Amino acid sequence: MFFKSRHLKLEGHFKAINLYSLDCNNLDLFGITNCELLNIEDAYINNLSVYNVNIKQLNVVGNNNILKKLNYHSIINTLCKGKLVNDEINFNDTIISKDLHLYFHDIESKSLNFNNVINNGALIFTNIQIGTSQNIGNFTFKNSDLGKTIFMNCSFINSKVDFTSSKINEIFLANTEFPNINNENYISTTDNN
Repeated sequence: MFFKSRHLKLEGHFKAINLYSLDCNNLDLFGITNCELLNIEDAYINNLSVYNVNIKQLNVVGNNNILKKLNYHSIINTLCKGKLVNDEINFNDTIISKDLHLYFHDIESKSLNFNNVINNGALIFTNIQIGTSQNIGNFTFKNSDLGKTIFMNCSFINSKVDFTSSKINEIFLANTEFPNINNENYISTTDNN
């Protein structure tokens, strides 16, 4: 079943929610209580903002998912796998606690941003590509501690890196590419742009 909506708002108590073939501008999950599992498959969502800690597990799976903006303001267990294309993955003003697991696999994005984030949990990125040779992406760390975040088989070679007042000395990198170190690829706190 194909479902199209400008704004989809879900409220109430659900054991599990399965959303298939969804097309909407905004997916509002704020009113959900005590949900064990939210499955999203083969969806086009312009803006998915996670504010709700009452959802225990978010799964975005399938080979036809497009999430233009994925914004984390509260952190829940997450599994994103299959081919996912999006414009932004944002982690904002949040703490990932040690009992949480977030796994992102096979994603093409224009931007991956960590703003005021502390990671004490399991945050894993595999087969991630930020930017393309035609469209330079953004990879941002601002006022964040990435803890033991894992990046495996990731390509940030076509992105600008903005590193400001952050701790990354415990991250694990395997077969991950970064752009050459020169002024146009890296932004520092002393830059005016």
